[in-house]
Amino acid sequence: MQQELRDQFAKLNTNISIIPRGCTSYVQVLDVTVNKIIKQYLEEAEDLWINKHFDEWKAEKFNIRDRRVLLTKWVGDA
Repeated sequence: MQQELRDQFAKLNTNISIIPRGCTSYVQVLDVTVNKIIKQYLEEAEDLWINKHFDEWKAEKFNIRDRRVLLTKWVGDA
């Protein structure tokens, strides 16, 4: 990683972690356990909602603001 980029992260008080391929399950346990389950619930909530409102969704009647609100609802449902 270039020093300039490292310096920019340092200014933001950000630690950089480079995780070798295949090691995620060892160093990011939440990502492969808890977060995975939450993502599954989120996807289910989204699918249920879209199935109920499919014609409107397909017709793109929801602007970006509407979709952001929907996302927060789905997260809450998850």
